[in-house]
Amino acid sequence: QLQHHARHRLPTFQLIFVHVIESLVFVP
Repeated sequence: QLQHHARHRLPTFQLIFVHVIESLVFVP
């Protein structure tokens, strides 16, 4: 059950990371 939670949290972290990168790229 704990592994399932980590597996679900991993994609969320990736989405946030991509969003931050896109924001930094679109700022300049």
